[in-house]
Amino acid sequence: MSQLFSKCNIANLEVKNRFVRSATEEYIASEDGSVSQDKMSIFEKLAAGGSGLIILGHSFIDMQGRCHIRQKGIHDDRMIESFIRIKEKIKAVDSNINIAVQINHGGRQSDPSITSPIAPSAIRPRGMRVKPREMTKEEIKDVIRKFADAAVRAEEAGVDAVQIHSAHGYLLSQFLSPYTNRRNDEWGGDRKGRLRIVKEIIEKIKEKVSAGFPLFIKINIADFVEGGLTPEEGIENAIEIGEEGIAAIEPSCAIAETKTQLGAARPGIIKEEMEAYFSDFAKKIKKNSSAKVFLVGGVRSRKIMEKTIDDGIADLISMSRPLIREPDLPLKIYNGKEKADCISCNRCFHPEEGEVRCRVIENN
Repeated sequence: MSQLFSKCNIANLEVKNRFVRSATEEYIASEDGSVSQDKMSIFEKLAAGGSGLIILGHSFIDMQGRCHIRQKGIHDDRMIESFIRIKEKIKAVDSNINIAVQINHGGRQSDPSITSPIAPSAIRPRGMRVKPREMTKEEIKDVIRKFADAAVRAEEAGVDAVQIHSAHGYLLSQFLSPYTNRRNDEWGGDRKGRLRIVKEIIEKIKEKVSAGFPLFIKINIADFVEGGLTPEEGIENAIEIGEEGIAAIEPSCAIAETKTQLGAARPGIIKEEMEAYFSDFAKKIKKNSSAKVFLVGGVRSRKIMEKTIDDGIADLISMSRPLIREPDLPLKIYNGKEKADCISCNRCFHPEEGEVRCRVIENN
């Protein structure tokens, strides 16, 4: 049997195979951040599709860090019930699936029509009319506490793990980057200063959750903009974070200013040589960290997936867009399918058109 369908232990979790549904914004929440029963069919489809680990995407930890009106919230105890219901939907289909919740703060990429964006420094992102306000020290400490409170809520909902979102130009990614973090206090300056808030969040979460509750992180390795986070610093950050008790690392890249062809959701992946564009980063982290490593970014073919596991590049394969088009892709690969149908057109990511879905299928 292919290594893709072998079990993998992540801390105290036993994942039934090597397929991860990477955290994906579903655009299904109500105005208060909760998710109603009639919006949960997406999770049942994913559960039936064969992924071993499903990461629920992009849940905001504070109203001030909300990125759009249909984003899920984990900012208040009232939100716990939504995650209990989602967990129950998934487990009713397959009780062996592991579930994680990704927790996030939008920072300067929060929606200015519903909140007042804050950031490490007052640097306006591309495409935004509003310049964020630079955070005070007390606000930084408050965000650290709110990340930890969100993790506690996830555990109370009965999910198996939490993933801290520190990529894609959101708040924690902003702290990591010299392009967006120009502070001269203890949370800015050199690489270690810019990494400080992430390490403090990990420490605070570990203080508040049960011993052994697994923590994952999605972390930017590079911004691909002039003056931004470099791959060298990004790799150092990931390795250092792995020493803080993080169970799994998912390396990614890009911020709002990154050119599309270099971003995390690169379009037009039609050849094998275009796949797995973060594999070099994953390999370096895996070589130097005891944490499990998820390879995300353009993985489409069974051949590349198997090579990733067999060659020790990463421990698990993490996918978003292919599972939007084919929630049952892992099951199809088990039954012999060689490549995902996803053509990487990125038409699935249009929040103004409602919940995330494949528009190619709809239009055919």
